[in-house]
Amino acid sequence: MILLVTREVVANNEPGAYKVLNHFETVGFSSTAGPHTRFTNFRVPNHNVLAGPKGNGAEIVKQCFTATAARKSKSTQEQ
Repeated sequence: MILLVTREVVANNEPGAYKVLNHFETVGFSSTAGPHTRFTNFRVPNHNVLAGPKGNGAEIVKQCFTATAARKSKSTQEQ
């Protein structure tokens, strides 16, 4: 499942519904990684569900990795 979770969505939930458990040290494209989080009775509007449990989530993730791999490959060739 892929969800679009904005600050507004978090604010519209009960306190404690979204909790950051750990921030990982990352290298590279830090915008592609996020913290380890816990969702408890967390509500997300239907239009913020990008891929459901039986949807195309795997394809979306594959496309994201393909896009970043092309950028990495190009930057490696320029060195």
